[in-house]
Amino acid sequence: MIANALVLVTVTAGALLVGKLIGWILLWAAKHSRHEFYLQETKQRCQNGINAVAVTGALYFALPATAGPLARHGLLRHILLIALIASVGWLVLKKLRAAEEALFTRYPADVPEFRRARRARTKLQVIRRLTAILTVVFTVGAVLMTIPQVRQLGSTLLTSAGLLGIIISIAGQSTLAPAAAGIQITFSDSLRVDDIVVVDGEWGRIEQIRLTHVVLRAWDDRRLILPTTYFTTKSYQNWTRFDTPILATVELQLDYTARLQDVRTETQRIIEMSPFWDRQHWQVQMIDVSPPATTVRVSVSAADGPNAWNLRCELREGLITYLRDVHPQWIPRIRNAYQP
Repeated sequence: MIANALVLVTVTAGALLVGKLIGWILLWAAKHSRHEFYLQETKQRCQNGINAVAVTGALYFALPATAGPLARHGLLRHILLIALIASVGWLVLKKLRAAEEALFTRYPADVPEFRRARRARTKLQVIRRLTAILTVVFTVGAVLMTIPQVRQLGSTLLTSAGLLGIIISIAGQSTLAPAAAGIQITFSDSLRVDDIVVVDGEWGRIEQIRLTHVVLRAWDDRRLILPTTYFTTKSYQNWTRFDTPILATVELQLDYTARLQDVRTETQRIIEMSPFWDRQHWQVQMIDVSPPATTVRVSVSAADGPNAWNLRCELREGLITYLRDVHPQWIPRIRNAYQP
Protein backbone atom coordinates (compact mmCIF):
# COMPACT_ATOMS: atom_id res chain seq x y z
CA MET A 1 0.00 0.00 0.00
CA ILE A 2 2.83 2.36 0.94
CA ALA A 3 4.62 1.44 -2.26
CA ASN A 4 1.54 2.29 -4.31
CA ALA A 5 1.24 5.65 -2.57
CA LEU A 6 4.91 6.38 -3.25
CA VAL A 7 4.41 5.55 -6.92
CA LEU A 8 1.47 7.93 -7.21
CA VAL A 9 3.31 10.69 -5.34
CA THR A 10 6.35 10.20 -7.58
CA VAL A 11 4.19 10.32 -10.70
CA THR A 12 2.45 13.48 -9.48
CA ALA A 13 5.77 15.18 -8.68
CA GLY A 14 7.18 14.15 -12.07
CA ALA A 15 4.12 15.48 -13.89
CA LEU A 16 4.38 18.82 -12.08
CA LEU A 17 8.05 18.96 -13.00
CA VAL A 18 7.16 18.33 -16.64
CA GLY A 19 4.57 21.12 -16.48
CA LYS A 20 7.12 23.52 -15.04
CA LEU A 21 9.63 22.44 -17.68
CA ILE A 22 7.15 23.30 -20.42
CA GLY A 23 6.70 26.73 -18.83
CA TRP A 24 10.46 27.30 -18.72
CA ILE A 25 10.75 26.26 -22.38
CA LEU A 26 8.06 28.82 -23.28
CA LEU A 27 9.96 31.56 -21.45
CA TRP A 28 13.23 30.57 -23.13
CA ALA A 29 11.56 30.54 -26.54
CA ALA A 30 10.00 33.94 -25.85
CA LYS A 31 13.42 35.49 -25.36
CA HIS A 32 14.61 34.15 -28.72
CA SER A 33 11.48 34.68 -30.79
CA ARG A 34 9.72 37.59 -32.45
CA HIS A 35 6.51 36.30 -30.83
CA GLU A 36 7.80 37.13 -27.36
CA PHE A 37 4.59 38.63 -25.99
CA TYR A 38 2.46 35.73 -27.25
CA LEU A 39 4.70 33.09 -25.65
CA GLN A 40 4.93 35.01 -22.37
CA GLU A 41 1.14 35.45 -22.31
CA THR A 42 0.72 31.73 -23.01
CA LYS A 43 3.05 30.80 -20.16
CA GLN A 44 1.38 33.20 -17.73
CA ARG A 45 -2.20 32.17 -18.51
CA CYS A 46 -1.70 28.47 -19.29
CA GLN A 47 0.79 27.33 -16.64
CA ASN A 48 -1.90 26.07 -14.24
CA GLY A 49 -3.76 24.39 -17.10
CA ILE A 50 -0.57 22.66 -18.28
CA ASN A 51 0.09 21.42 -14.74
CA ALA A 52 -3.48 20.11 -14.43
CA VAL A 53 -3.28 18.21 -17.74
CA ALA A 54 0.13 16.77 -16.87
CA VAL A 55 -0.92 15.58 -13.38
CA THR A 56 -4.31 14.13 -14.31
CA GLY A 57 -2.89 12.48 -17.45
CA ALA A 58 0.04 10.96 -15.59
CA LEU A 59 -2.16 9.62 -12.78
CA TYR A 60 -4.71 8.21 -15.23
CA PHE A 61 -2.10 6.20 -17.14
CA ALA A 62 -0.04 5.30 -14.07
CA LEU A 63 -2.91 3.98 -11.96
CA PRO A 64 -3.22 0.56 -13.71
CA ALA A 65 0.50 -0.03 -13.13
CA THR A 66 0.07 0.03 -9.35
CA ALA A 67 -0.57 -3.17 -7.42
CA GLY A 68 -3.48 -3.66 -5.05
CA PRO A 69 -7.07 -2.40 -4.98
CA LEU A 70 -6.29 0.99 -6.53
CA ALA A 71 -5.41 -0.65 -9.85
CA ARG A 72 -8.85 -2.26 -9.94
CA HIS A 73 -10.73 0.80 -8.79
CA GLY A 74 -12.64 1.70 -11.97
CA LEU A 75 -14.48 4.64 -10.41
CA LEU A 76 -11.24 6.37 -9.42
CA ARG A 77 -9.83 5.96 -12.93
CA HIS A 78 -13.08 7.24 -14.41
CA ILE A 79 -12.90 10.33 -12.22
CA LEU A 80 -9.32 10.90 -13.38
CA LEU A 81 -10.44 10.59 -17.02
CA ILE A 82 -13.17 13.19 -16.49
CA ALA A 83 -10.65 15.45 -14.75
CA LEU A 84 -8.23 15.01 -17.66
CA ILE A 85 -10.89 15.96 -20.23
CA ALA A 86 -11.95 18.97 -18.16
CA SER A 87 -8.31 20.04 -17.76
CA VAL A 88 -7.76 19.90 -21.53
CA GLY A 89 -10.88 22.02 -22.09
CA TRP A 90 -9.70 24.53 -19.46
CA LEU A 91 -6.26 24.67 -21.09
CA VAL A 92 -7.82 25.37 -24.50
CA LEU A 93 -9.87 28.24 -23.05
CA LYS A 94 -6.76 29.71 -21.46
CA LYS A 95 -4.88 29.32 -24.74
CA LEU A 96 -7.63 31.15 -26.62
CA ARG A 97 -7.46 34.03 -24.15
CA ALA A 98 -3.68 34.25 -24.47
CA ALA A 99 -3.92 34.29 -28.27
CA GLU A 100 -6.55 37.05 -28.12
CA GLU A 101 -4.42 39.24 -25.84
CA ALA A 102 -1.35 38.69 -28.03
CA LEU A 103 -3.23 39.62 -31.19
CA PHE A 104 -4.65 42.72 -29.49
CA THR A 105 -1.10 44.04 -29.17
CA ARG A 106 -0.93 44.11 -32.98
CA TYR A 107 -4.13 46.16 -33.16
CA PRO A 108 -3.97 48.74 -30.35
CA ALA A 109 -7.24 50.39 -29.29
CA ASP A 110 -5.60 53.80 -28.81
CA VAL A 111 -5.41 54.40 -32.58
CA PRO A 112 -9.02 55.40 -33.29
CA GLU A 113 -8.38 56.29 -36.94
CA PHE A 114 -7.05 52.81 -37.73
CA ARG A 115 -10.13 51.14 -39.26
CA ARG A 116 -8.34 47.85 -39.81
CA ALA A 117 -7.51 47.65 -36.09
CA ARG A 118 -11.12 48.24 -35.06
CA ARG A 119 -12.37 45.62 -37.50
CA ALA A 120 -9.79 43.06 -36.39
CA ARG A 121 -10.39 43.58 -32.66
CA THR A 122 -14.14 43.18 -33.10
CA LYS A 123 -13.80 39.92 -35.03
CA LEU A 124 -11.18 38.57 -32.64
CA GLN A 125 -13.42 39.11 -29.62
CA VAL A 126 -16.45 37.42 -31.16
CA ILE A 127 -14.46 34.55 -32.69
CA ARG A 128 -12.78 33.87 -29.35
CA ARG A 129 -16.15 33.75 -27.59
CA LEU A 130 -17.67 31.49 -30.24
CA THR A 131 -14.67 29.17 -30.05
CA ALA A 132 -14.94 29.14 -26.25
CA ILE A 133 -18.59 28.09 -26.50
CA LEU A 134 -17.70 25.28 -28.91
CA THR A 135 -14.86 24.19 -26.62
CA VAL A 136 -17.25 23.93 -23.67
CA VAL A 137 -19.74 21.97 -25.80
CA PHE A 138 -17.04 19.53 -26.96
CA THR A 139 -15.70 19.15 -23.42
CA VAL A 140 -19.13 18.38 -21.99
CA GLY A 141 -19.80 15.98 -24.88
CA ALA A 142 -16.50 14.17 -24.30
CA VAL A 143 -17.26 13.83 -20.58
CA LEU A 144 -20.73 12.43 -21.31
CA MET A 145 -19.17 9.93 -23.75
CA THR A 146 -17.33 8.34 -20.82
CA ILE A 147 -20.62 7.60 -18.98
CA PRO A 148 -22.43 4.61 -20.52
CA GLN A 149 -25.88 5.76 -19.39
CA VAL A 150 -25.66 9.06 -21.30
CA ARG A 151 -23.17 8.12 -24.00
CA GLN A 152 -25.72 8.71 -26.75
CA LEU A 153 -26.26 12.30 -25.60
CA GLY A 154 -22.52 12.91 -25.63
CA SER A 155 -22.25 11.43 -29.12
CA THR A 156 -25.00 13.78 -30.32
CA LEU A 157 -23.19 16.80 -28.92
CA LEU A 158 -19.97 15.84 -30.69
CA THR A 159 -21.53 15.32 -34.12
CA SER A 160 -21.74 18.15 -36.61
CA ALA A 161 -25.50 17.62 -36.87
CA GLY A 162 -25.86 18.13 -33.15
CA LEU A 163 -23.80 21.32 -33.20
CA LEU A 164 -25.73 22.61 -36.20
CA GLY A 165 -29.00 21.84 -34.40
CA ILE A 166 -27.83 23.79 -31.36
CA ILE A 167 -26.92 26.80 -33.47
CA ILE A 168 -30.22 26.68 -35.36
CA SER A 169 -32.21 26.35 -32.15
CA ILE A 170 -30.35 29.26 -30.61
CA ALA A 171 -30.99 31.45 -33.64
CA GLY A 172 -34.65 30.45 -33.66
CA GLN A 173 -35.39 31.33 -30.06
CA SER A 174 -36.56 34.90 -29.61
CA THR A 175 -34.81 35.13 -26.26
CA LEU A 176 -31.48 34.03 -27.75
CA ALA A 177 -31.79 35.75 -31.14
CA PRO A 178 -29.24 38.45 -30.10
CA ALA A 179 -26.52 35.78 -30.32
CA ALA A 180 -27.23 35.28 -34.01
CA ALA A 181 -27.37 39.07 -34.46
CA GLY A 182 -23.97 39.39 -32.76
CA ILE A 183 -22.45 36.98 -35.26
CA GLN A 184 -24.08 38.87 -38.14
CA ILE A 185 -22.73 42.23 -36.91
CA THR A 186 -19.22 40.85 -36.55
CA PHE A 187 -18.85 39.26 -39.97
CA SER A 188 -20.83 41.86 -41.92
CA ASP A 189 -18.40 44.52 -40.62
CA SER A 190 -21.27 46.96 -40.11
CA LEU A 191 -20.19 47.79 -36.56
CA ARG A 192 -16.77 47.66 -34.92
CA VAL A 193 -15.24 48.28 -31.53
CA ASP A 194 -14.33 52.00 -31.14
CA ASP A 195 -16.74 53.10 -33.87
CA ILE A 196 -18.51 56.41 -33.22
CA VAL A 197 -22.28 55.97 -33.57
CA VAL A 198 -25.49 57.89 -32.92
CA VAL A 199 -28.32 55.85 -31.41
CA ASP A 200 -31.68 57.48 -30.63
CA GLY A 201 -30.04 60.90 -30.49
CA GLU A 202 -27.22 59.69 -28.21
CA TRP A 203 -23.73 59.60 -29.67
CA GLY A 204 -20.90 57.61 -28.23
CA ARG A 205 -18.13 55.09 -28.83
CA ILE A 206 -18.68 51.34 -29.13
CA GLU A 207 -16.85 49.93 -26.12
CA GLN A 208 -17.72 46.22 -26.37
CA ILE A 209 -19.49 43.95 -28.84
CA ARG A 210 -20.66 40.71 -27.30
CA LEU A 211 -22.81 37.94 -28.69
CA THR A 212 -26.00 39.23 -27.07
CA HIS A 213 -25.43 42.93 -26.40
CA VAL A 214 -23.38 45.99 -27.33
CA VAL A 215 -21.93 48.44 -24.79
CA LEU A 216 -22.04 52.07 -25.98
CA ARG A 217 -19.99 54.59 -24.03
CA ALA A 218 -21.82 57.91 -24.28
CA TRP A 219 -20.10 61.28 -24.47
CA ASP A 220 -20.72 61.86 -20.73
CA ASP A 221 -19.24 58.44 -19.78
CA ARG A 222 -22.62 56.76 -19.34
CA ARG A 223 -22.85 53.18 -20.61
CA LEU A 224 -25.81 52.26 -22.78
CA ILE A 225 -26.44 48.51 -22.99
CA LEU A 226 -28.22 47.65 -26.23
CA PRO A 227 -29.18 44.21 -27.56
CA THR A 228 -27.36 43.25 -30.73
CA THR A 229 -30.73 42.86 -32.44
CA TYR A 230 -31.10 46.65 -32.21
CA PHE A 231 -28.29 47.12 -34.75
CA THR A 232 -29.78 44.59 -37.18
CA THR A 233 -33.38 45.79 -37.03
CA LYS A 234 -33.13 49.58 -36.57
CA SER A 235 -31.25 52.37 -38.28
CA TYR A 236 -28.39 54.21 -36.63
CA GLN A 237 -25.57 56.54 -37.66
CA ASN A 238 -22.02 55.24 -37.88
CA TRP A 239 -19.69 58.21 -38.19
CA THR A 240 -16.57 56.08 -38.67
CA ARG A 241 -17.91 53.40 -41.03
CA PHE A 242 -15.38 54.20 -43.76
CA ASP A 243 -13.33 57.22 -42.69
CA THR A 244 -12.65 58.37 -39.18
CA PRO A 245 -12.77 62.19 -39.82
CA ILE A 246 -16.31 63.56 -39.60
CA LEU A 247 -18.01 66.91 -40.17
CA ALA A 248 -19.37 69.07 -37.40
CA THR A 249 -22.03 71.59 -38.41
CA VAL A 250 -23.46 74.73 -36.83
CA GLU A 251 -26.48 76.53 -38.24
CA LEU A 252 -27.12 80.23 -37.67
CA GLN A 253 -30.15 82.41 -38.33
CA LEU A 254 -28.86 85.75 -39.67
CA ASP A 255 -30.50 88.96 -40.79
CA TYR A 256 -30.57 89.82 -44.51
CA THR A 257 -28.05 92.60 -43.88
CA ALA A 258 -25.37 90.19 -42.63
CA ARG A 259 -22.17 90.05 -44.70
CA LEU A 260 -21.29 86.38 -45.23
CA GLN A 261 -17.62 87.11 -45.91
CA ASP A 262 -17.21 88.58 -42.42
CA VAL A 263 -18.77 85.43 -40.95
CA ARG A 264 -16.29 83.33 -42.96
CA THR A 265 -13.38 85.38 -41.67
CA GLU A 266 -14.49 84.96 -38.05
CA THR A 267 -15.11 81.25 -38.56
CA GLN A 268 -11.60 80.76 -39.91
CA ARG A 269 -10.13 82.68 -36.95
CA ILE A 270 -12.03 80.52 -34.42
CA ILE A 271 -11.18 77.13 -35.90
CA GLU A 272 -7.51 77.97 -36.46
CA MET A 273 -7.22 78.63 -32.73
CA SER A 274 -9.08 75.45 -31.83
CA PRO A 275 -7.19 72.21 -30.93
CA PHE A 276 -10.22 70.16 -32.07
CA TRP A 277 -10.03 71.09 -35.77
CA ASP A 278 -8.03 68.64 -37.92
CA ARG A 279 -7.02 71.32 -40.49
CA GLN A 280 -8.74 69.44 -43.31
CA HIS A 281 -12.02 71.14 -44.22
CA TRP A 282 -14.21 74.10 -43.39
CA GLN A 283 -17.02 75.82 -45.26
CA VAL A 284 -19.66 78.53 -44.73
CA GLN A 285 -22.79 78.40 -46.90
CA MET A 286 -26.18 80.09 -47.00
CA ILE A 287 -28.50 77.11 -47.28
CA ASP A 288 -31.94 78.69 -46.94
CA VAL A 289 -33.89 81.94 -46.80
CA SER A 290 -37.16 82.71 -45.09
CA PRO A 291 -39.12 85.92 -44.52
CA PRO A 292 -37.54 86.73 -41.14
CA ALA A 293 -33.93 85.59 -41.77
CA THR A 294 -31.40 83.59 -43.74
CA THR A 295 -29.99 80.24 -42.62
CA VAL A 296 -26.20 79.86 -42.71
CA ARG A 297 -24.49 76.52 -42.18
CA VAL A 298 -20.89 76.30 -40.98
CA SER A 299 -19.21 72.91 -41.65
CA VAL A 300 -15.84 71.97 -40.17
CA SER A 301 -14.02 68.64 -39.99
CA ALA A 302 -12.70 66.83 -36.91
CA ALA A 303 -10.69 63.68 -36.33
CA ASP A 304 -13.41 61.81 -34.45
CA GLY A 305 -16.74 62.11 -32.67
CA PRO A 306 -15.59 63.65 -29.36
CA ASN A 307 -13.49 66.27 -31.15
CA ALA A 308 -16.39 67.05 -33.49
CA TRP A 309 -18.71 67.60 -30.53
CA ASN A 310 -16.25 69.91 -28.76
CA LEU A 311 -15.49 71.80 -31.97
CA ARG A 312 -19.21 72.29 -32.67
CA CYS A 313 -19.79 73.72 -29.18
CA GLU A 314 -16.71 75.94 -29.38
CA LEU A 315 -17.63 77.27 -32.82
CA ARG A 316 -21.26 77.95 -31.87
CA GLU A 317 -20.20 79.86 -28.76
CA GLY A 318 -17.58 81.87 -30.67
CA LEU A 319 -19.93 82.90 -33.48
CA ILE A 320 -22.75 83.87 -31.12
CA THR A 321 -20.31 85.99 -29.09
CA TYR A 322 -19.05 87.61 -32.29
CA LEU A 323 -22.58 88.49 -33.44
CA ARG A 324 -23.61 89.82 -30.04
CA ASP A 325 -20.52 91.99 -29.47
CA VAL A 326 -19.57 93.10 -33.00
CA HIS A 327 -22.68 92.86 -35.19
CA PRO A 328 -25.80 92.78 -33.04
CA GLN A 329 -27.74 94.22 -36.01
CA TRP A 330 -27.26 90.87 -37.80
CA ILE A 331 -29.32 89.03 -35.22
CA PRO A 332 -32.73 88.36 -36.83
CA ARG A 333 -35.59 90.64 -35.92
CA ILE A 334 -39.21 90.88 -36.92
CA ARG A 335 -40.03 93.75 -39.28
CA ASN A 336 -43.51 95.19 -39.64
CA ALA A 337 -44.39 97.50 -42.50
CA TYR A 338 -47.46 99.74 -42.32
CA GLN A 339 -48.97 101.37 -45.34
CA PRO A 340 -51.14 104.39 -44.69
